[in-house]
Amino acid sequence: APTVAPASLTAAPGNARVRLTWPAVGGAAGYKVFRAVNGAWEPAPIASTAQLTFTNWNLTNGITYSYRVAAYTKGGIGPQSAVASALPLAPPAGVAATAGDRMVTLTWEPTAGAQSYTVYR
Repeated sequence: APTVAPASLTAAPGNARVRLTWPAVGGAAGYKVFRAVNGAWEPAPIASTAQLTFTNWNLTNGITYSYRVAAYTKGGIGPQSAVASALPLAPPAGVAATAGDRMVTLTWEPTAGAQSYTVYR
């Protein structure tokens, strides 16, 4: 079994998804992905992959997902990485712009889990 964990795990949120990336562990045949939903760890890995990325699809927006990754060989599973967490968010729905005197007023429906919004023009 591998004796080291992936050195760093990153979790990038999207709309109903989280994309994980990590560096290679020498001699690994593949990687097991472990997940916690709102802090509760699932007992078995949610995925096994030979890649250095994994996208967890069909998630619920506004809920925090945490992940750990462990390398494996024919001899077993190695130690798990440090935890990386992400909060998938949907884009705001119902965006509307209303023209005014030298201004535009934007409105939208709230997005579950969002603490703030960034407006681009």
